[in-house]
Amino acid sequence: MVDQQIIEQRAIHEIEGIVSSDTRLRPELTMSDKIPYVDGTILVYKSEKRNNKNLDFRVSVQVKGTEKSSFNRNPSFTFKKDMLEYYSRNSGILFFVVSETAPYTTYYKAISPTQAKQILKLIKKKKKDQKSIVLSLTRVNTKDIWKIVTSAHYTSQLFNSQTRIVSANSIGNLKNISVTIPVGESIQTALKKNQYILSGLLRSQFVAVDTADIIKIAVQNVLNITVIFPNQHTETGYIEWISDSSFNIIIGGFITLIFDTVKNQLDINWNFNFSDSIGWQIYYEKLNMFKAMLEKQQLIFKSDSFSDGSSPFNFSFSKNIDTILKDINHRAENIKKIIWLEGVLGKSYYNQNLDVTSQKVLLNLLKLHPSEDFEEKVPFFIHESILDDNYYLTYENHTLKNVFSQDSPFRTERLTVSNSIDDKIFKQGNPLVLITEKVWTIPGYSTSTVLDNFRLPKEKVPSWYENQVNQLVLSYIDAYDHTGENNWLYSAQKILKLNFVTDQELLAINSAQIEIRMLNGDIRSVSESMFSILENSLKVQNRAAAALMLNMVSKFSINWKQMTDDEKKGISKYPLKILAGKEIKKIIESDNLN
Repeated sequence: MVDQQIIEQRAIHEIEGIVSSDTRLRPELTMSDKIPYVDGTILVYKSEKRNNKNLDFRVSVQVKGTEKSSFNRNPSFTFKKDMLEYYSRNSGILFFVVSETAPYTTYYKAISPTQAKQILKLIKKKKKDQKSIVLSLTRVNTKDIWKIVTSAHYTSQLFNSQTRIVSANSIGNLKNISVTIPVGESIQTALKKNQYILSGLLRSQFVAVDTADIIKIAVQNVLNITVIFPNQHTETGYIEWISDSSFNIIIGGFITLIFDTVKNQLDINWNFNFSDSIGWQIYYEKLNMFKAMLEKQQLIFKSDSFSDGSSPFNFSFSKNIDTILKDINHRAENIKKIIWLEGVLGKSYYNQNLDVTSQKVLLNLLKLHPSEDFEEKVPFFIHESILDDNYYLTYENHTLKNVFSQDSPFRTERLTVSNSIDDKIFKQGNPLVLITEKVWTIPGYSTSTVLDNFRLPKEKVPSWYENQVNQLVLSYIDAYDHTGENNWLYSAQKILKLNFVTDQELLAINSAQIEIRMLNGDIRSVSESMFSILENSLKVQNRAAAALMLNMVSKFSINWKQMTDDEKKGISKYPLKILAGKEIKKIIESDNLN
């Protein structure tokens, strides 16, 4: 078993990641426990500019972790009396519990001072010597973290330590009654899990209602069930009695069956709003499950409370359901295309703010779904940008693929590359060498696929292809400078060792700038080769490059003045410039090259 302190530390890191996903929030968490029952705070800013002027408020936070595999089945936490007493006297708490499942799952409970007082009263009513209570938690959806944090703050402000608590008998005298529930809960689940606050105005004074007695009624009128759909999909649900003559069956949080035994009437409400927490595949399965339910008009309920363990339920509709089924089929077909396209791209854009151009790109790519009778039968190549991501795709035989996928037709044995200027082809050329622009922004980019696609030439390598290979090396160096990932440098080294770049001075310069990066700026291992180029090279650009890496300012200045603008751009616009010292950078930037 892992040490609990390690689990707690990992939990804090997980919460820091979730909170930091919103740039208006900044976590300040620690395990030092300088303040009892508080691990730190979340700073909330009015905008993405996180400075003291924009700081709006702080929210106190406590973080716990667990590696129990059974935790997710009934997420809850045991709160001690002294913890609750502390929260009731102060500003409450935003309490997180991280379950170390795969992937990690995070839950929370926001406790205002008023709620802490009510829970303490509930503990006292159960047993005089009881020192703790188990409370249900709510699952955290990362996209809701802003709402969770700000809601915890405003709820604690509203239901503070001075808020008056009145008995349930006062409900009839209240005005402007409202129910406050946690972010991520429906009214039904909040009532079931006792995660709500009832409040209102009593003679113009804002008050909270003591819900201890109401809680008992709500719990006794809920029965957990398992629902089996005609396509054998299963969902959890519960039966909730509204009155002696009516009850609801809530299934999976998205279907509600409303029964009225007096009118002998059944209504079905459904709400399939996509959530990135479940993903498109599960959403698609739920739609098909609902479709099967409507078509077969049958469900099977199972519960330990049923004497035979299960109860089939057949029903019929008074209204024509063709319109609903048409809508479901339309949604399902669109989602099937979205799932397919996400598989091709390897990324989902659902929860991101897309510009108009990116939206059009996605819509056009969706039209290439294999089920579409797309007229273009000749294989073609596509380069599209979505937000900051660059995609290189191929379309062949009604199939869209990422050029870096294992079954992509973009392979040396199938394609030849040519120089568009002189129309000369190179049959053994690697077509993936042609993709050099911002390679780190290409989702699914595979350096290993690129390397595997090289073939040792049986014919002379054209100079234009050699230049293209060298350009790819520079792109990999540039990718390292943007990402800090060493794999780009290792891949660049491997390409240079394939001997496609035959210019020995150029080979030495690019090998040197790779090695300097690998050695964190240490030039000793390459100084000899660079001195040789500086003293002996006939090319002024190569001499300048060597002087730059050796940080010999005067030598660089002499050679820089002798270079044409195009030669200067070969240094100022490429990764070599990053290695320049302060004085050499001034020389380069003084020319204002465009």
